[in-house]
Amino acid sequence: MYDIIIGPGSGGLGLSSFMNKAGFTVLLDDRADHHIGGDCLNSGCTPSKTLKWLYH
Repeated sequence: MYDIIIGPGSGGLGLSSFMNKAGFTVLLDDRADHHIGGDCLNSGCTPSKTLKWLYH
């Protein structure tokens, strides 16, 4: 049984660490099965990944 279930985006990763240290049982759940993190981590805010995508 989990106390909280959150997405593993950039905000969710930090929140899950904080909640776990506070004694909560946390589950990170993501709809995508190929990566962890949200849009910012995987493509949106990281210029190198955006440039790599544009190159291909």
